[in-house]
Amino acid sequence: MVIEFTELIVGKLGKAMANIFFDSIGPNFKREIETIINNIITTITEERIGLNCREKLFIVYGDNVLNNDIFCDYLYNLLLHDYDDDPTSNTGLPKCYFHGRPSRIRCIAYLIALVVGAVLKQLKSGTYAEALALVA
Repeated sequence: MVIEFTELIVGKLGKAMANIFFDSIGPNFKREIETIINNIITTITEERIGLNCREKLFIVYGDNVLNNDIFCDYLYNLLLHDYDDDPTSNTGLPKCYFHGRPSRIRCIAYLIALVVGAVLKQLKSGTYAEALALVA
C-alpha cells in the first residue's frame, strides 16, 4: 500500500523519509511542504489526515538502498518516544512491534536481478545489440 507520495527537495534522505512516514501513520497533523515555483522554494502548510496506526506497524518493505536502512533506524527511534520495545518492562507505554532494520523486508525481485546479472556475467553473455550483431 502506498502510504505517502511526496517529493523531497533535500534529496532521498532516510531521516526525511522517516519523518514523513511517521507523520502519515500517526493522527491528523499539519505539515510544511516545500515546493519549487519558478525556481523559488516556497513553503506551504497543509492539514493532512493521518492513518493513526503507529501501534500496528511491524514490517516495512522496500528496495535495498542504504537510505532505507537509515529510514528504519530513525523511524524506530521516533517510535520509541511513545512505545516500549522491551516485553519485560512495565513502563505503561504501549508495545512497539517495529524494531528498525530487523523489521525490514528487502525487495526479493531486486535480489533475484542481482543474482541473474552475476550469473550472466559469469557466462559472459552480451548485450542485446551484441546478440543482434551475431545473428545478422
